[in-house]
Amino acid sequence: MNKFIILLLFICSVLTGQKQSYYAPDYPNECIFREVFNDEYSVRQNGGTPVNVTFSEGSGSFNGSTSFNDIGKLGTFQEITIRAIIKPAGPGVILAKGSSDYRIRIDGGVYKVTVSGRVGGSTSTGVSAVNGQWQEIVLTSYAGSTDFYFNGIGTNINTSSVNVPESNNTWYLGSRYLGAFDLYFNGEIDYIEVYNYAWTAEEALNAFNNSRYIEPVITPILHMTAERGVLEDRAGNAFTNNGSTIFKDGSVSVIDFDELDDYITVTEINLDNDTEWTISFWVKLNNTIKQGFYGNELIEDKYTRFFFDGVSLLYLFNDVGSGFGTSWNPQGKKWYNIIITNNETTVSIYIDNSIITIQTLEGINTVKQIGGRGNLTNLLNGKLNEFIIINETWTAEQVSQYYTSTKHKYK
Repeated sequence: MNKFIILLLFICSVLTGQKQSYYAPDYPNECIFREVFNDEYSVRQNGGTPVNVTFSEGSGSFNGSTSFNDIGKLGTFQEITIRAIIKPAGPGVILAKGSSDYRIRIDGGVYKVTVSGRVGGSTSTGVSAVNGQWQEIVLTSYAGSTDFYFNGIGTNINTSSVNVPESNNTWYLGSRYLGAFDLYFNGEIDYIEVYNYAWTAEEALNAFNNSRYIEPVITPILHMTAERGVLEDRAGNAFTNNGSTIFKDGSVSVIDFDELDDYITVTEINLDNDTEWTISFWVKLNNTIKQGFYGNELIEDKYTRFFFDGVSLLYLFNDVGSGFGTSWNPQGKKWYNIIITNNETTVSIYIDNSIITIQTLEGINTVKQIGGRGNLTNLLNGKLNEFIIINETWTAEQVSQYYTSTKHKYK
């Protein structure tokens, strides 16, 4: 590691004491700018001095009217990652290169980004900024994709192959300069950094999980999705696709099941040793016939399944066939987020961030099929996406956070 970076991180640790709120991934050759704010001043990898920025509680406070930081020129490059840990109090530019080469801002309560040649006109990410709370944002862009991550959860903004003009304009933190400074940021900034290559989704999640201000999101043990236009399990498990296809639903790619013979067989996810777990997915039913969301092949005594009866009941059964039904009256061709949480014996089901039932049920130990059972019953007729299993029980707050940060893709 570069000796200057080691010294920088040591200084930051000393200045912040126990409150070491930042996390610096070990990519020193690619990091072209990093600034950590502390109780009295900021520690910089590059030059520049904050103007009208006050320092307290390990962060820099920007007043929304005169505060900014002239970072200077960082060179030219075709790929980029911008990461910031902030607590907004209102609108404004978080970071900008030139007038509109690159820009992340909050406008109308929503994060908007500009990547010249790829994403123009302050394109909305659809992700809401939460005033008064610490949050981590990451913008990545390369020739094939531009992505925005909020608290570790990503959304694709576009897939343009256009190159970014390699201008060497000045970067500004907390404002934009277009003949004069404007769009000042209102809020606190703890940490900001820029890399000259695009992080992967795994790197963005890893950085978020190590952030000291924010409750970590546990890495999924299964994450079946078509968001990037291909069917994949981002957790790296092997799977077999039995007929399901990729469908473009508005701006997001999803998994389409035809009810006849489509389902996905995944590497058997054993929850036996995990007394706490969470299952989450987005689903849109084409009609209201009996449909299975996930299930298991009829092997040995394993019958774990979760399905809608086509009328008004949502059923959940464990591995020995015990279970319960709870009322649900979905509308056809409308997206719903369903989250099931388990903390050893108690199962809770949330639909669109509202809890609909809490039941006592043990013995849900395996998941093997998505979209229906292996004997071709209860097959799904509709769309499914972001099927996630996590070996920890999400709290109601985490359920709300996930729903809030992903609903713009489907609602």
